Amino acid sequence: MTMRKISCFTAVALLSLSSGLLGAQGPIYKCAQVDGSLLYSDYPCGGTVVDVHPGSADPDAKERLANAQSELDRAAAARRTNELEAAARREELSQLRRQSEAAQNMAEPASNPSDVYYGTGYDAYGPYIQRSNVRGGARGHRTSLKSRFHGEGRVPAIIRRPHPPG
Repeated sequence: MTMRKISCFTAVALLSLSSGLLGAQGPIYKCAQVDGSLLYSDYPCGGTVVDVHPGSADPDAKERLANAQSELDRAAAARRTNELEAAARREELSQLRRQSEAAQNMAEPASNPSDVYYGTGYDAYGPYIQRSNVRGGARGHRTSLKSRFHGEGRVPAIIRRPHPPG
């Protein structure tokens, strides 16, 4: 009983596979599209029937692919070594730059000789206190009308008063 089921299953599988192969042998239609491109389909579209036969594989393709892969590997290895050499050169240059900057910092005197004799110029002065600019200014100076009436957030307005009768 089980042997019969297995043989039926095998027969159905072979039939479905072979029917798929037969369907691949059908006609192919060549259709021109509106934009000028070509469309190949398996149903008629008013175009011409084209016979398409699979070609044979190129026997040298495997060898050419292996050669191209080895060339790519060589180029990648060369690029890797160039990048490592460039990184080593950059590191060496940065180390030399740090050493030269350190040597320059050590060679510079702590202060300018004229500063020692004359001072820096800020020693005798006290802190500067900025006075608030209230009405009339800091030293009794009058501020301009523009700054008085055009403060932040204020809209300038002209106030007119009637003249006294006269």
